[in-house]
Amino acid sequence: MKPEIYSHKEGFNITLTRSPVNDPELEYRREAEKWVKKRQGEISRIGRTALNKLATRLKVSPEVTKRIEAEVLAPYEEHKANLKEYEEVLIEALEQESPLSEVTREELKYFQQVLGLTDEDVAGIEESILSEQEAEEVKTHPKTSKSSAFSDEDTPKSQIPNPKSDDLSSEKNVDYTRLRNLLADGKWKEADQETLAVMLKATGREKEGWLNIESIETFPCTDLRTIDRLWVKYSDGRFGFSVQKRIWESVGGKPGKYDEEIYKKFCDRVGWRLKGEWLTYSHISFSLFVAHSGHLPFVLLGFGVGRKILFSRVETCKV
Repeated sequence: MKPEIYSHKEGFNITLTRSPVNDPELEYRREAEKWVKKRQGEISRIGRTALNKLATRLKVSPEVTKRIEAEVLAPYEEHKANLKEYEEVLIEALEQESPLSEVTREELKYFQQVLGLTDEDVAGIEESILSEQEAEEVKTHPKTSKSSAFSDEDTPKSQIPNPKSDDLSSEKNVDYTRLRNLLADGKWKEADQETLAVMLKATGREKEGWLNIESIETFPCTDLRTIDRLWVKYSDGRFGFSVQKRIWESVGGKPGKYDEEIYKKFCDRVGWRLKGEWLTYSHISFSLFVAHSGHLPFVLLGFGVGRKILFSRVETCKV
């Protein structure tokens, strides 16, 4: 196809390329993309047969179809390679230290972002590693199967979380069963979202969908203690409002007082800022392997001011 060239009135040449009509290669590429997408990076036997028939009908040579398919599959292959690389790095890190240190968690989070992996990608890898660890521990220690990646191997049996013993008290008749179950299953993202949901119920702000200053200042103490207790218990002391409050105080924060620089230090410590940049909700880590101590619950509370008021309430309620 030859581009057409038109003369501009001021002397410039503008090249216009017309898109090919019924381009066989383009049609084949579109179909290949559909089949690859269906199987997330693979072409099924049915798809292969269909593409072969299409190539014959369109008179696209085997060399061209091979090139097109390689280009279509490239992003999926790169993603698979990145998943494998993250898995290898994580396994190596766990062999060197378990539980992981704060520094290592921060490095893993940054590495995850460099590879372009989502929290769902990482969660799948971690779940696989955790399952292997638990299976190995069952073989060597049949009576205990709690993974050392989350807590000390010497944790007494009596301290292993027992859902039946949980106190789910509420001043406002809020049912905390779902929150407890999500936390017990390690579904941190769903638990974070459920935390906001139960807090809205406890304050009667379900229609509004957000917590204002007054609702935080008067949040029911019994409910606040229940929510925090569940987070602390099922994260082995890594997550919870009381954990965040201690970190807030450790960087100079004081209940009832807001200082932007102190809030930045707090966010750096809990992993809500990375290298001076604020993380959006989509970049919050919902992984016990990678997340900093105090990273969750994230619950949107109007940035620093809302968090400051919450910590004051935590102090008042003696959480």
